[in-house]
Amino acid sequence: MAPANRQLAPFLLSLFLIYTTQFTTAVPQFLLIPDDGVLEQSVITTLLSGPLSGQDLLLVTDDHTQRLLDLNQVMEAAGASLTPVFLATQHSLLHTPRPAHHTKGTLLTALLLFYQDPTDFLLLLADNTNWNPSYLVLFCLNPNLNTTTVLSQPVVQRSHFILLLHPSVQADRHRIYAYTSLPMQVSGRGRPLTKAPMGLWTQHNFHTRQSLFQPRFQNFGGYVVKVTVLCYDEPFLYFGGKDGCQGVNVDALHILGDKLGFKFILSFSDQLAWGYKENGTWKGILGILKYEEKDLSINSVQTNPERASDFDNIYPYWETNFSFMLMRPPPLPQWRNILYPFSTLMWGLVFTLVLVVPSLLAYLLYRINGIADPIGIALKIAGAIVNQSSSCEVQDTWARVWLMCWWLSVYILSSVFTGTMVAVLTVPAFSSRINTVNELAASNIK
Repeated sequence: MAPANRQLAPFLLSLFLIYTTQFTTAVPQFLLIPDDGVLEQSVITTLLSGPLSGQDLLLVTDDHTQRLLDLNQVMEAAGASLTPVFLATQHSLLHTPRPAHHTKGTLLTALLLFYQDPTDFLLLLADNTNWNPSYLVLFCLNPNLNTTTVLSQPVVQRSHFILLLHPSVQADRHRIYAYTSLPMQVSGRGRPLTKAPMGLWTQHNFHTRQSLFQPRFQNFGGYVVKVTVLCYDEPFLYFGGKDGCQGVNVDALHILGDKLGFKFILSFSDQLAWGYKENGTWKGILGILKYEEKDLSINSVQTNPERASDFDNIYPYWETNFSFMLMRPPPLPQWRNILYPFSTLMWGLVFTLVLVVPSLLAYLLYRINGIADPIGIALKIAGAIVNQSSSCEVQDTWARVWLMCWWLSVYILSSVFTGTMVAVLTVPAFSSRINTVNELAASNIK
């Protein structure tokens, strides 16, 4: 028996090793999400119906997450508290054009759900200049994934507020921990707090928006900010001082640095241009800011849609305007008040009407009916323009229609003249003022 046992022992040992190896390799796969995503799905529902409600939400998933979670059930469970939710896969987000408010802004919260490593997706997403949600939630469903590398991606760090939820499986206990990113601060070992713990996820600990999104930049931990300036921007920037460039903006940067704990180095641009696009490439100080790894520009650059699409701007604190100022002209002479109600063209038309209409009617009556004194008839008809009555009688229907139209026109003209005359006598009249650049160019002002 002994020799047989010696021969059987290696076989049993190898069989035991094979069995335990298969078992140990299978256990982590089983323990990845022991409740088949029930806890994760519950957390997402709680987020949507609680602290993330009230603003637009972009929900982005990878392929594995769509198979793992029932997003329709999540939407139904969240119920009527949902605000607009824009659903997207990683592929559709990269390749389908979307409105800017779907991917950026202070009213948008982006929730990225992923099981597989999203590094490749984030590198491609970095090319999208419209991607800049102020609030970003990263929900990793894989306990074994290194999320520190995910948080360190520049496209992730664009967001002002960041929350990471990461499950952990220890001793058959399934928990979810919350993290944020404080890249400007360092740990006790002197390492950047790219992944800073916020504690164990519970609905009580994270029931408000403020508890989810903690401020990330209250202290920069001595970070050195690289600033590019064009020192020809009085009174904001001009040459001089210990930094080589001084002014209001440099003073403000010193105050902010003392408050937030950062230092800065100024680099001066040799391109005398604020910033413009040429053949798809930025020039001037904005080109230096984009292509030479600078952090900030403190020049007073005006914002336009092209600049706003590629660069982030602070709220404007100064606005400049260009205006032309002229002396107020004196009132027009009072003796000309009688002429002010009508323009020169209108006066010409009135005199033409007074001369032509009565004269033509008197001539036609003279030729057709042979009336005597056609000049007197014409003067009587023209007297209506100054409200003079006449005893002129006509028998022909056409002549009566003629006179009716004439008297109606005269009534309208006299009423307009009288009303405008009252307004002119009440308010002094001034010469026309210059209101546009074209009027200024056409004037004789030097």
